Amino acid sequence: MFTDHWQPGWRDCYHAWLTQVYQRSGSDATTTNYTSVLKRFFEATGKEPQMVLKSDVELWASSPLVQGNKGKVPAPYTRNARIMAISSFYSYACAFEYADGKGVPVTLTERNPCKGIKQSRAQPSYRSVSLEEFQQLCAVIPRDTVRGSRDFALLQALFWSCRRREEIVSLVWGNLRQVTFNDPKTQKTREGWTYTTRIKGGGTVTAEMPLPAALAILEHLRISGRLATIDDSMPIFIGFPPHEWPPVDPWRHLDGNEVWRRMKKYLRLAGMDETVSPHFLRHGGALARYLYADSGPVEIMGLLHHSNLKVTTVYLRDLNMRSNQDLAALRLQKNMDHCREDQL
Repeated sequence: MFTDHWQPGWRDCYHAWLTQVYQRSGSDATTTNYTSVLKRFFEATGKEPQMVLKSDVELWASSPLVQGNKGKVPAPYTRNARIMAISSFYSYACAFEYADGKGVPVTLTERNPCKGIKQSRAQPSYRSVSLEEFQQLCAVIPRDTVRGSRDFALLQALFWSCRRREEIVSLVWGNLRQVTFNDPKTQKTREGWTYTTRIKGGGTVTAEMPLPAALAILEHLRISGRLATIDDSMPIFIGFPPHEWPPVDPWRHLDGNEVWRRMKKYLRLAGMDETVSPHFLRHGGALARYLYADSGPVEIMGLLHHSNLKVTTVYLRDLNMRSNQDLAALRLQKNMDHCREDQL
């Protein structure tokens, strides 16, 4: 462990900080990413935390990538993410107390070497899948097998709920509930499903699981033989070895990396760009609602749990521009066609 040679106070601070990162984010992926950044930074500098200088952070944050594309200067987003992780650790350390030799509480440090380092200016770049591409992707998934039905249900849930990958793969059966909805406009009722999940930032939300996704989940559980016996605490999406069923561990959630691997397989089968990630389905679902279901920015903001409307507006504008479609012109054309039909 790279912290083994650290002073006890700093080691305790590091582990307490990791716990806090997870509690705030509720994400294993975020915690893993932050751990990776700290590990690579301190191994590269060869210094203990109290000896790190501002220049050390600036130099390493802008250094060529040490994984993947070696020798490539990191993108602004990558540089900012590195600085953010290191700054988070030192900000926590500035408020961390430990007992000295006499048992007196002592503040670990009063210095954050990231203070004053400016973030790179980077415009967020959102990528998505169109509704047609999503249908093309789903069409190649075998829905009559245990694994295929699981993968199909997972992609349906990601697209229709517009949730992040970890927020869906972490679902257990008890998170899904069949309910009766009351339509305030028509005063009619309908049957449906809700799900409860922990979202980025540590909050918990309960929302409707759209029917296409809910039915796909139920069909997967039926095909896998778990529908009648599944316990509330059992994962909905479980991981298992490539050629075995039932799984070795029915309590093990599907791994996020496995979601990537399975999706790449289907992208190849569909003849699509293999750089498409599961997160693009969240973007695609939101954009499809905006373009085809008349959902406004405020509704999309609530769906995605964005912090403010400005974020959602930029998000939708960028995705809409990347679709390369003039849908307003298409709607105008259809209206003009209807007018001509009425005149005839």
